[in-house]
Amino acid sequence: MGKDRAVIAESPSREYQDVGFPLERRSDNQLNHDEIDLFELLLVIWKGRLKVAIVVAFCVIFALAYVYTATQWFETNFKVSLVKEGALFEVNNSELVKMSPGAALQAIRRKLLSAENFNDFYNKEPDAQTFLPLPEGVEADRYSYAVFKNQISEVEIKAKKEELGNPRTLFQLKLSYPEAVEGDKLLLAYLAWTEQVIKLELASSFEEARDNELLLNQRNMQKALYEYLKDAEITEALALEDYKFKRLVLQDQLEALKSQLIKKNQQRIIVLSENISIARRLGFKKPTTPANEKEVKSVAQASASGVEIVNSEGDGLDKLPLYYRGYESLEAEKAELQNRTKDNFPSAALADIEHKIALLENDRELERIKTRQQPQAFIKNYVALEKRNAHLSVLSLDESKMALFELDSKPMVSDGAVKPKKVLIVVLALFVGLMMGILLVLIISASKNRKAAL
Repeated sequence: MGKDRAVIAESPSREYQDVGFPLERRSDNQLNHDEIDLFELLLVIWKGRLKVAIVVAFCVIFALAYVYTATQWFETNFKVSLVKEGALFEVNNSELVKMSPGAALQAIRRKLLSAENFNDFYNKEPDAQTFLPLPEGVEADRYSYAVFKNQISEVEIKAKKEELGNPRTLFQLKLSYPEAVEGDKLLLAYLAWTEQVIKLELASSFEEARDNELLLNQRNMQKALYEYLKDAEITEALALEDYKFKRLVLQDQLEALKSQLIKKNQQRIIVLSENISIARRLGFKKPTTPANEKEVKSVAQASASGVEIVNSEGDGLDKLPLYYRGYESLEAEKAELQNRTKDNFPSAALADIEHKIALLENDRELERIKTRQQPQAFIKNYVALEKRNAHLSVLSLDESKMALFELDSKPMVSDGAVKPKKVLIVVLALFVGLMMGILLVLIISASKNRKAAL
């Protein structure tokens, strides 16, 4: 290659001159290629409109096939509110359990939102699996938990300003279900089941409280009876000890009194013997009196001799020695006194002590306590508890006479499916098909231009 040829090859302007393209024209083409011609783009799309229509038609047909073959999902719900106070009269009048309308609604809400409660409902309620058929090869527990988690939910109800901070007054539960499920009946049965469960729990709480109180009262009654019998036993023991002690004391007093009386009797016999001797010496066989009053006064000084009986209550004539009675009367008295034994003394004190001993032999108060056939009737605490138990035994709680909520709106059959949304899916399919068709036409056009350029 010559020198001149090499210079031409190295010159860019020369190169374009050799191939027949001026330098200025090359710059204009490059500028045109860097810009997008919107009219040309629309023209390309219009030329490929058949392809776009085919893609759109395919997407729409696929969407329609999905819409009409996919499972149709429906929704149903119910709304419950606070019950009136009168509906809970049966509960609050039972004396053992209490419940307010707000507490009743909260109990219903907690139970309805419990997966365990729904599982029990599905397995124990006969109609549950009729309304919600169990798929083949699926465990009932697993299926019930899945349905509860994915298809049952609480509907949030916005509270009014005046209700903010107050207990909930409304509750709404929603169920999503396929076409083969009787959703309205299932949800209504679930609500009825839950209400019955809570009523049974209330009845169980009532019976448990009643049984516990009856048992506690029974124990207290047994304790009271045991204490009474123990006190009666102690009273008997104390009374027996007291009886023995008093009897010994009275017997000692009786023996001492008898000994005293015997000694007095012996002294009286001695005095009578002396006066009998004097009366015999004086010849006083019969009772006699002194000749004058001087003699009476003179014999009054002999009172210290020990041979006379002085009657202090009489006048001077009564203060005569015993021998004036005559020895016959004195011997008769002496003979009578000698016949006395220590058990037949005519003494009021002796009779009084014997009377006291006789009373000790029969303690009627102790006998009254010991002979009671029903000691329970004499224990005030026992009788009060027995009355309380009798009252508790007639108490009852009829769950059929109470209501825990008011049903504001019952579950109804849905008018239309909520899933899948047919119109939205078709519109989206139309849009996606249009975008895919245009993109396909543009890609084909670009590919052809590239091949033509090569």
